[in-house]
Amino acid sequence: MKKLLCVLVSLFILLSSSVVTVYAESNHNDSMKNKDAKANYLKSQLKKYYTYGEKRKDLIKQIIELKKKYGDNSITVFVDGEEVECDDLHVIKGGRMLIPISPIAKALGAEVKWDRKTGDVTIIKDGITIVLRLGSNVITVNGVKVKLDDYVQSNGKRTMVPISFISKILKHKIIIDGSGVIDIEKDNLVTVNDSATGAGNNQFEYVGSWNYGAEANAYMKDNHWSLSPDAFFQVRFNGTQIKLYGAKAPTHGIAAVSIDGGAETFVDYYAATRTDDTLLYTSQALADGQHTLRVRVTGAKNSSSSNYFITTDRVDVTENSLISNLALGKPVVSSSIYSVDMSADKAVDGIVGTRWSSLSSDPQWIYVDLGSKKNISRVKLNWEAAYGKEYKIQVSNNVCNVNSWKDVYSTVAGDGGIDDITFAAVDARYVRMYGIKRGSQLGYSLWEFEVYSKGGTPSIPSIGMLAGSASVAPAGVNLSTEGTLDWVHWGLTDASGFNRKSGTIQQISNYTKIGNGNIAWLSTNPVLYSWTGGSPITSTVNTISSVYLTGVGNGFQITVPADTTQKTLKVYVGAWAAKGKFEAALSDGSASPFVKYVDSSSGITCKVFTLSFKALTSGQTLTVKYISDIIYTPNFGNISLQAATLY
Repeated sequence: MKKLLCVLVSLFILLSSSVVTVYAESNHNDSMKNKDAKANYLKSQLKKYYTYGEKRKDLIKQIIELKKKYGDNSITVFVDGEEVECDDLHVIKGGRMLIPISPIAKALGAEVKWDRKTGDVTIIKDGITIVLRLGSNVITVNGVKVKLDDYVQSNGKRTMVPISFISKILKHKIIIDGSGVIDIEKDNLVTVNDSATGAGNNQFEYVGSWNYGAEANAYMKDNHWSLSPDAFFQVRFNGTQIKLYGAKAPTHGIAAVSIDGGAETFVDYYAATRTDDTLLYTSQALADGQHTLRVRVTGAKNSSSSNYFITTDRVDVTENSLISNLALGKPVVSSSIYSVDMSADKAVDGIVGTRWSSLSSDPQWIYVDLGSKKNISRVKLNWEAAYGKEYKIQVSNNVCNVNSWKDVYSTVAGDGGIDDITFAAVDARYVRMYGIKRGSQLGYSLWEFEVYSKGGTPSIPSIGMLAGSASVAPAGVNLSTEGTLDWVHWGLTDASGFNRKSGTIQQISNYTKIGNGNIAWLSTNPVLYSWTGGSPITSTVNTISSVYLTGVGNGFQITVPADTTQKTLKVYVGAWAAKGKFEAALSDGSASPFVKYVDSSSGITCKVFTLSFKALTSGQTLTVKYISDIIYTPNFGNISLQAATLY
């Protein structure tokens, strides 16, 4: 039993959607009218903004100040911003303990039983049984006695409120303020802002014409909007449910929403008065695993609307509840911050849209305190454009000893995007990303810094496959030898040049231009390409030509058929005084997308991306995009598309 208790206590929690705030409400009669008006206003604001981390903290701070001003002693409870009764009929008192029943039952989803004869309170959830013996101030977990004072919180009158302990054992994040405010959140909600763009999990991928701008009442004060028919965005996620938020307004039309390519649900964004950050759609409960939300502009509206706008703000993803990001919401320390709104805690807040950024120098680091030793084997870094080219993942159990850090992973070839890193399991309390060399002139910047225990990878019973890698392109490539199923080359003699393997069904498409850039011919490519058995040009030896374009946001897209048979696609690209973003995704969303970067602040860098892939079902498509992310030298920097092989 002692061993079981250690396991339970080590599972002390990570973040959620249910927010429980406890504060004391004045029982004095002085200025009650003014006090009640202020309290009611704060309650209404807390209900509206309970999912906004910083806003919620500010409101709680104001509630604490109001409580202190009026000498509060009793307790009021909020769950998801809704006030829950917590009067004498809803609170169990005994000895030094005070137990609010409603928040335990509603916020934590636990069963609460009270034996009036013995005074025992029993709380049961998911095979965990907590017994609180009120008369003797004793708590047991699955029969093992624990020390009460280590886990409970005084309400200011020496009464112990063991909701802290209960929340931790039942795997919820808890933050306790010294003034008696208790903030509890569930473990598995991730909020993704519309500005977190890309083709990876928990990112918005916009296709077609979309606009981005500031909006004072929107989540994170920004949003995206479009009125172009059939423009769409999609969000890939791993979890069991997704909620969509956006604006409703007199100028808004109807969107078509679907999950995993299924039937579309039509959602009307019209309202007589504009409201932002409004819940528009909630998916049904989904099988735990990989899914894709897609929202399409239909170009339709109801008769009251004056236009067809669709505005998106954020999504809330309910992730795999069995796998916890151990770093979420934990204390974090960094070597520096670029600005106060890019502080270290933004890397562990669970919001893909806020970030930590360091100063523009080497070295820089950020570490998270897991609270106690955890057996970990996986770290996930979600880099912003300012990424680490050379960095280490280190662990420690004593940060006071600067020599205690132990390397568990290192790389000298980081290229941004999402780095999902696994290593031999190790027991550690502190986990650090130690940046040695930056990948750009900027500092280091992370959207999210995640840490997982051994086995902490979501299991999906039946999925496709998309595994990728990037390496420096070789000096020469024989396309005919490598591309046994198909091959293509772009730009042999001019910008329109397109040669491919003859005598076979074409599988690698010609490119589709993304954006407004002009395709140009490059005659001095460093990689030498050769082939035989081609069409329309039968053979060539050591050509150094390709195609390129300039301009941020411009790029190329190619497609390859995908079915249940595993294939390998190699794509040869370059960047000259530019940074290119390489993305690959399966149309059925049956595997996580692949995202990497080619970064060259000066001169030309050529890389080959190798993608091994198969879909869950036949008739699918692998889509590859290569887009200019940064142009270091205006009117000169560019990205190039050279060749591709399939085997």
